[in-house]
Amino acid sequence: MKYDCELIKDIMPIYIDDALSDKSRKIVEQHLDECTECSHFYKSIRNEPDMKSTDLIIQDKTLAYAKRIKKIRKTIISFIAIMFIGMTWMAVSILGGKYDTFVVKMGSYEEAKGHIERGWVPEEIPQDSKDISIIYNIDSNNVNGVFHTSQGGVESLINQCRVATVKDLSKTDKPLNKEFKKAKEELISSPEKVIFLQDDTYILAVKEDGIVFYFAK
Repeated sequence: MKYDCELIKDIMPIYIDDALSDKSRKIVEQHLDECTECSHFYKSIRNEPDMKSTDLIIQDKTLAYAKRIKKIRKTIISFIAIMFIGMTWMAVSILGGKYDTFVVKMGSYEEAKGHIERGWVPEEIPQDSKDISIIYNIDSNNVNGVFHTSQGGVESLINQCRVATVKDLSKTDKPLNKEFKKAKEELISSPEKVIFLQDDTYILAVKEDGIVFYFAK
């Protein structure tokens, strides 16, 4: 029995997918042996790529590429953010330390009068004081200072200030430079050699040699 070519062509995809029954498959194969037109048609669609599969592959590749670009973009943004934070920190460290912190050295009480009025030097400082050095940070409003006075000056400080303790000194703000950090550590480690005093603004540590360190509360 000869079957219509259109019918054979209609079921050709099912034949290619090997989904026909044995009887139907034999019918198609017999027709292909006898019909040149259908045989050519079979060969053409058998070698034709699956467009649906191709589209899916393209979509998968496109999606993977998009994800990769997104990941790269996130990495770049993170890198820029880290660089910005790092540069900002460096700027604050360098410029802040340079322009927000002032170091002033004075030889005598007379030279220190202006800074006493500003509150950078304790108002109880004896008039015979010398070698006065202060460091002031505008941002934190923190002040560290040191001066040298005579035995009479020490007695004047004791009379004008209230008694403090080494614990009071330990509670003061972080020293503004290495010199005052080292001095504070030494004063705390050897309190028996120090007279601790205080006023409303500062903790003063008076050493036996007349050197007086003071730290803002």
